[in-house]
Amino acid sequence: MKKTIFLLLIFVINAFADDAHLLTVSGGIFDIKRESHRTAQVYLEYKPNCNFRKIRPFVGSMVTFKGSFYLYGGLALELFFNKNLFLIPNLAMGYYNKGSGKNLGYPLEFRSGIEFGWDFRSYRLSLIGFHISNAHLGRHNPGEESVALNLSIPFKKHK
Repeated sequence: MKKTIFLLLIFVINAFADDAHLLTVSGGIFDIKRESHRTAQVYLEYKPNCNFRKIRPFVGSMVTFKGSFYLYGGLALELFFNKNLFLIPNLAMGYYNKGSGKNLGYPLEFRSGIEFGWDFRSYRLSLIGFHISNAHLGRHNPGEESVALNLSIPFKKHK
């Protein structure tokens, strides 16, 4: 069943896919509001070019310097004000493991964020802010806020 769902997802992504995809590398600050848990974070995201009504799916992984990690997938709404300036609200959900870092209270965590940046055509540079929370699925729900700088590099898929 898992293989069937995975293959169906790949088919749907490729059905709407254009030639350019985005690979995003990012670095920033995890839990910017609470100094006791504040640490550096890095993450990597893959965004296929599925411009279905300006909505683009994405998958990614985030790791903090305290050993926490988050594997997630979600949807982003790409809003361009002109050819270069963009704003991207996004929602995701995924698996969080605290490692030696902050306990967010539940393995299933939700992320809501907003990204603002400039598309230089050969790459995108943006600032993203987001909140991760378990939406009160667990007894403990401290949440966390992060800010990061993104570098997104377009690439073409092979045919």
